[in-house]
Amino acid sequence: MKPFFDFWKNNQKARFLVVGVWNTLFGYAFFVILYGAFGNRDNYLVITVISHFVAVAQAFVFHKYIVFRSSGRVVREFLKFNLSYSAAFVLGIALIFFFVDKLGFHPVIGQGFAILSITILTYIVHKNFSFKHENSRIGKK
Repeated sequence: MKPFFDFWKNNQKARFLVVGVWNTLFGYAFFVILYGAFGNRDNYLVITVISHFVAVAQAFVFHKYIVFRSSGRVVREFLKFNLSYSAAFVLGIALIFFFVDKLGFHPVIGQGFAILSITILTYIVHKNFSFKHENSRIGKK
C-alpha cells in the first residue's frame, strides 16, 4: 500500500484526476436529479445554472485541500476559483446549448459531453491561476 500512498501524495495530476472524476460525477448527478425532478426540454439551462453553482462550491473544497493542498486564503482562492470556473461555465452553457439545440441531443447527454469538453481547461486554469501563489505547495508534485 505504501507505493500507492506515495504515488497519491506526490502526484498532483493523479489527485486532480480522481477529484475531477468525483466532481464530475457529483455535478452531473446533481444535474440529472434536478432535471428528473423539475426538468423538461424548455428549462434545462436553468437547471444547468443551479447545478453549476452547487457543484462549484463542493469542488472548491476538494481542489483546495486535496488536489492543490493550498494554504492560501480561503476567500481569495474561492473568488479566483469562481472566476476560473466562470470561463468554464460560459463554455459549458455554450456547449450544452450546441449539443441540445443544434445537434438534437437529450439534455442529459448534452451535459455529459459538455463536462468532458472542459475538464482539461479547468486543470490548467486552476493550477496556473486559482491556486497559484507564493505560499502554496504548487510546483510540488
